[in-house]
Amino acid sequence: MNTLLDILGNLIILADWSILFRKDNNENEKEHRRKVKSFWKGIAVVIFIFVGGFFIGWLAFKLFG
Repeated sequence: MNTLLDILGNLIILADWSILFRKDNNENEKEHRRKVKSFWKGIAVVIFIFVGGFFIGWLAFKLFG
């Protein structure tokens, strides 16, 4: 768990957040921004599934365990 948090922390530190808000007409920049946005959406989905699964497991354990 500690390693997972270290990896996520390093990803957040290395991320260029301004790329999410910049407007540019260059097609390569648009493609790069799209990839960065989809990467962060994927990370958010994985975290959501992990936290949701943990909560459901904890709830099932409390109710039936």
